[in-house]
Amino acid sequence: MQYRVMPRAYYEADTFDAFLANIDKPLGSGKFVLSEYAAGQMIMLTRNDNYWDAANMPKIEGVYVSMVPEESKIPALQLGEIDFAQATANLDNVNAINDSEGISLVSYLGNGYTFMQFNTLH
Repeated sequence: MQYRVMPRAYYEADTFDAFLANIDKPLGSGKFVLSEYAAGQMIMLTRNDNYWDAANMPKIEGVYVSMVPEESKIPALQLGEIDFAQATANLDNVNAINDSEGISLVSYLGNGYTFMQFNTLH
């Protein structure tokens, strides 16, 4: 994985609030750029036609990420409203997916972090 240097003018701020103001103005030079965003609802990414590595430009025009409530993920997949979902791994969801045509179940190890702390003072 490669990480590029972020310009000081972008992240340097006099106050924390000024720094947080950049949250709605993402900076990047990746294959896609943020074109639309509604907090907790959706994210629209479009191909970055100025991407620095022209030989590896994306073949798709964009990606639409919709925030779908957990209880609606499997029905949305079954109706073809969404193409991909990370649904909760439970028996009901596994059975619903296995009983549906055109939907594949892919199992993978998640890259996550869990932390538990004990009060050792009392």
